[in-house]
Amino acid sequence: MKEQENKGNYTIKTRPGLLSATERSLLRWVEIIIACVLLAVLVYLIFISPASTQNLRDYKILVTVEVLIVFAAILLNQRGKYNFSSILFILAAIVGPWWSAFMDPTVFRGNLFPLVYTAIPILFSSFFSPVHVTALVGLFQVTGLAVFLHKGGFNLSEGPASLFFFVVFMYAFGLIFNIQNRNNRQIITDQVNELEELAVRDPLTGLNNRRFLFEFLEKEIARLKRENAPLSLLILDIDDFKQLNDVCGHSGGDTTIVSIAQSLKDHFRESDIISRYGGDEFLIVMSGTDAVHAKERAAELQRMISSGSFDHDCQNARQVTISIGIASFPHHGQTVDALIKSADQALYRAKRKGKNRIESA
Repeated sequence: MKEQENKGNYTIKTRPGLLSATERSLLRWVEIIIACVLLAVLVYLIFISPASTQNLRDYKILVTVEVLIVFAAILLNQRGKYNFSSILFILAAIVGPWWSAFMDPTVFRGNLFPLVYTAIPILFSSFFSPVHVTALVGLFQVTGLAVFLHKGGFNLSEGPASLFFFVVFMYAFGLIFNIQNRNNRQIITDQVNELEELAVRDPLTGLNNRRFLFEFLEKEIARLKRENAPLSLLILDIDDFKQLNDVCGHSGGDTTIVSIAQSLKDHFRESDIISRYGGDEFLIVMSGTDAVHAKERAAELQRMISSGSFDHDCQNARQVTISIGIASFPHHGQTVDALIKSADQALYRAKRKGKNRIESA
């Protein structure tokens, strides 16, 4: 998953790759199988094929080149270069039939069977390459075949016409399949992104939820330990929120929570992680910030909230205030649980001392 900053919270997006895990595995196994077949053919040509076979030397060179290209594709696949791997494999599929056709004297006497294989790279690219690659490969193969049949003076009223239209048909099929496959993949990717978003996002406020917070903090504390850098954690909640709910109803309470969430987004930096911790509680992670600076930011936020107005359509509601507890890494805790516990205890102290206060661990 790729994490991307988004004004006070993180948005998780899955970056759609060129190939899915299944397609990468299939590509690898197809390349391995073809490499084994080519090696077997090369062994046959070198050790078993009769010396009198026509063009034996040319066929050995052809198969050797094909083996080298396919093994290079396998190597790129192993290194995670799936796009380049598939392109090399397509190149091998293009080179083989055309080289073979020009070497085989029977082709110019009407034996067009080797040219049937010109459709293979089109089909292969429709599975493993972007649409534009399939379009280019198909155009090259169809144009090449048309030029070859024209220059060779073949009678198009017989087999060559059928061969040509067969390759054109495979070109059209490959394009349609590729486009549909990409569309289906995009739909699946969008659905996965949406599910991932729901898993880490609070539906009321749009802020990150508790699950995302703990996952982020685990990674961030590990990073800050290596870099010997500080981190401050703020836990805040709305004073007398139960009374607000009783007076204004749950809709008024929800409106206040949403307004507080928006104030947090506006007040804190884009690099600060803002989460709804539960109910009327919010938690802010300020990486690279010590306790002194965190308390200054908390005081600014508290003044902004206490002097602001909240549109909750409730005439009897009192002014909204918040209490804040602060804990800093590494002084007040070196684990996620210890840090949150320290901040929570500081928040409890702020409540006990009269609310609308800021307390540090």
